[in-house]
Amino acid sequence: LGGTVYTDGSLLDGAFVELGRCGWAFVTLGPDGVVTAAAHGVPPAWVVDLGGAEAWAILQAAHWAFPGACDYRTDSMQCVNAVRAGRHRALAAKNPLARVHSLLLSALEDTPVDKLLWIPAHKKEEDVGVVKRGDGKVLEWLDYLGNKKADELAKSAVQHHRVDATIVELWKTQEKEVRERAMWIARATVAAN
Repeated sequence: LGGTVYTDGSLLDGAFVELGRCGWAFVTLGPDGVVTAAAHGVPPAWVVDLGGAEAWAILQAAHWAFPGACDYRTDSMQCVNAVRAGRHRALAAKNPLARVHSLLLSALEDTPVDKLLWIPAHKKEEDVGVVKRGDGKVLEWLDYLGNKKADELAKSAVQHHRVDATIVELWKTQEKEVRERAMWIARATVAAN
């Protein structure tokens, strides 16, 4: 890879940790907006949240990039902050993403920190030239398009291992029943006391 790489992660059905599934993706675009490279997939099982999926996407792009030759654009401020904060803060015991951030920092060690840029997510065409990126400049057409394509690919990666919708609905129903019963027990306990 070379040029500007747009990365994204996705988490679907994340209301329940047991059902949530992640995916990652990256794309590079030519000046005309045509995709010149793309990849997507499923992160390892220990990546269980959106922040981890976002970091895994950048990590995968960095593995395929010429060291220091790419600009990375991501809609994950958490990843940008982790890289800019340096190894000490990214690997702190209170950071639940320390494992993936460690890998990410190693993969980007030859890349200047200003080459990792935050861009706003899920924008519309009319936001191009209006909303600001992490560097204070306005969102460009390629930023909008690259983020959109990476988001679509990350969501499609989740479909490879997503839990069946009927099971998700069953979990929602059962969770509601359990909550209602717990509330009834709590009200009965208060009334009994």
